[in-house]
Amino acid sequence: MKRIKITEKQKEILAKMELNESRDYEMILKRVVDDLNLNYTPIAGTYRKGGEYFEKPMIKIEADGDMITPKELLVYLRYKNKNLSDAFLKQIILDWANGRFSGKKEYSLSKNVSIN
Repeated sequence: MKRIKITEKQKEILAKMELNESRDYEMILKRVVDDLNLNYTPIAGTYRKGGEYFEKPMIKIEADGDMITPKELLVYLRYKNKNLSDAFLKQIILDWANGRFSGKKEYSLSKNVSIN
């Protein structure tokens, strides 16, 4: 194991970079969640299979009232946010649909996922 020595000034610069990264993560997460809250509503849709009715998670588009699946929402978010990873977007949709972000000021995912 090698050790390196850094000055106090370098330590302060590294600390600022670390803080900026965490703030950027939260800002990106907040931007996507606010977009979801403004334009979509998670609902339970029903479908019939073999004479029985089952519930399925669906997403209602506020602009026209159409319903889409979470996979279709993921495809759209992937198109809209090309620089974000699929795993990150999936986790946002999952946490958003489960109500994790409702009424909170701080935004954090239930599972740590990389942005890229």
